Parts: sequence; C-alpha cells; structure tokens
Amino acid sequence: MDYLLFKELFLIKKMAFGTKDSKEIAVTEDELYRILTEKYAGRIKERLLLMGASYLIRNELPSENYLHDISRDITTWPYRDLALSLYANRGVGKLAYEFSLPDSSGNLVNLADFHGKAVVVDFWFTGCIPCRNLKKMMEPIISYYKKKEVVFITISVDKSIEFWKEKGIKSGLYTHKGGIDLITNGQGQNAPIVKHYNLTGYPSLLIIDKKGKLISASPPRPSSNDNIAKLKSLIDLAIDGG
Repeated sequence: MDYLLFKELFLIKKMAFGTKDSKEIAVTEDELYRILTEKYAGRIKERLLLMGASYLIRNELPSENYLHDISRDITTWPYRDLALSLYANRGVGKLAYEFSLPDSSGNLVNLADFHGKAVVVDFWFTGCIPCRNLKKMMEPIISYYKKKEVVFITISVDKSIEFWKEKGIKSGLYTHKGGIDLITNGQGQNAPIVKHYNLTGYPSLLIIDKKGKLISASPPRPSSNDNIAKLKSLIDLAIDGG
C-alpha cells in the first residue's frame, strides 16, 4: 500500500525537466482524490484514500475538501470510522477541541477562556528545526495582529516540563514574548488534543474563530508572500467570526 501511494504521488509531482528554474508541482487534494478514486476500487481504494489524508495532513496541505469527500465515499469498517473521525475533528466549521492545558507556571488555560477572540495555535517540540523557522516566519504576522482580537498560543508536545521551560521557552527560539505557551502536561504524542487532530508532523498550525470553530486545520506557513496573504486571510476570517 505504501508503494502504491508513493507511486501515485511520484506521478502527480511532475517535474519541468529541461528548464533552468525547474520546480516540483505541489500535490493538490483534488488531484490526489481524483487519481485514487479513478484508478482503484474496494478496500484498496479506501485504504489509499486514508493514507492520502494522512499525507496531506502531515505535509500541511489543504485537505478540507478531501476529508469531506472520503467521509462520504468510504463505507467499509473500520476505514469509515477513521474517515468520519478525521472529518469531524479537522473539518472547517467543526467545533475545536476544548483543551485545558498548563502554562509554565502550572496554571490551567482553557480554549473557552478565549471565547470572543480568534485563536492561532502552533504545535511544536524542543529541538525541532522547522519549528524554529516557523517562529521567525510568524514574528511579522504576530506583530501585524498585535492590536486585533486574536490570540497566539503555542502548545509543546515535549514530555519533560522542565526541559520545555529551560531549553524551549527560555531559549527564545520557539515562542514569542507576550504569547501564551502551553504544554501537553508530559503526555507528548499521546495527549488527547494531539490524537484529536491526528497530528503527525511539526510544527502544525490551527486557526479557530471567535465561536470556537475551526477555520483551518492546515493553514499555510508564511514562507512566501502568497502564503502570508493566504494565512492573513484565514486569520481575518477567524476575527470576523468565521
């Protein structure tokens, strides 16, 4: 099954050979869904569709339409339960997970505390180089929204709270001054919020609107002007109420 998915992804990622500025074409959720549903059938198709969902989520690619479609198309147990769970937990407009997690002082912070404000969540762990890069990318975004109704929260999946404090927060490499920094209380990858969103790669971003509903479970990282504009539009949508 891994080979079949890898083969299809390889075929989708067409290369513009022979040009000086050859760039790989990104996989889109629509094309991946079309290829898998046209070329495969039965349990093989359903397993590949679920594996495709995992690929999109892990690589922070748009997946909302894909999750909606596979939640409708997959009918065989246990694949259907998994597809429905992914769609229910990561679909646009779904209620966000009501977390209650400690900050560096041991105080519990709840999602409900921020009702009436947009919330941007950054999942990370100490030692994660892409997490450091995202922190730098997010600095101008956070500065831009400084006086607006939005809260920026980081949630670490470090297992050691002391390690998180000493090597993570105090280093200044992963978090921002004035931000709200939380940890999964030593549960790491086994934390309910991590399982709820099926997080398999870091960093991962979430955007939640003022009513506690998901605007996006796979927003783009602000690594280019185009992605910055897309991310800002999603945050604006969350501020406006979804």
